[in-house]
Amino acid sequence: MPATWLGDSAVDADEHATYVERLVAYALKAAREAKLRTSWTDRNAAYEDALAEFVRTTLARETPYFRDVRSFTAQLAPVAAIHGLAQVALKLGAPGVPDIYQGCELWDYSLVDPDNRRAVDYDRRRDMLATFAARDGEREALLGELLDAWPDGRIKLYVTWCLLQLRRAHAETFLDGAYRPLDVTGTGASSIVAFAREEIVFAVPRLARRQVHDGLHLSYEDEHIALGRPNATYRSILDDRIVRADAAGDVTAKAAFAVAPLAVLVPG
Repeated sequence: MPATWLGDSAVDADEHATYVERLVAYALKAAREAKLRTSWTDRNAAYEDALAEFVRTTLARETPYFRDVRSFTAQLAPVAAIHGLAQVALKLGAPGVPDIYQGCELWDYSLVDPDNRRAVDYDRRRDMLATFAARDGEREALLGELLDAWPDGRIKLYVTWCLLQLRRAHAETFLDGAYRPLDVTGTGASSIVAFAREEIVFAVPRLARRQVHDGLHLSYEDEHIALGRPNATYRSILDDRIVRADAAGDVTAKAAFAVAPLAVLVPG
């Protein structure tokens, strides 16, 4: 379900109709491939018609079920979005070659084929990237705007854009640089994954539902990330914010995640 439909926001009738027909097509494909009541080679028209009608009736905009699904999904969507951004950082920071499926630069709600083969709006993505480039000198303000408008998906493209620039600027580090897991201590230590590529630090949340508040922001208590460089200074590539390690070489999770629900820090 699109994030723009969550809560009590209005649902456009044409968009809703298109969405429902996509789910009808998915249900029919799943039923045929299960081969219990119908199949690709021996189709049961009566069963398939009933299945399609069930999906359309259940997802009608005025049904209590559709209302409740929107409400429930609204609770889960910020958590899913945060984990989606964490996945982008892990994919682009960990050893190996990152694979970005075309169209997935923004939030993607595709089902299995052929739904995931719909045309990609490249012009929209080019316009977004042009805006990011034009505002490269004001990353803090831009990041804040994107986080506030997170349902539109631009925040995912922005994180991808920032990390691809980082990989280009530090090509040797990401090709052959050492990978070093970083220790995390404190009450919510198990909800943070942290590692370094040479001295570039990546920290992302996991199983973070308890830490999520106010959109895509995270709340931590006494957690520390051991960077191993006492009193070192780092720059957050997402917002150009300065983050400093203490005398023990640690950075608090509060500082790392003060603005965004992930942190990528370069020595500065």
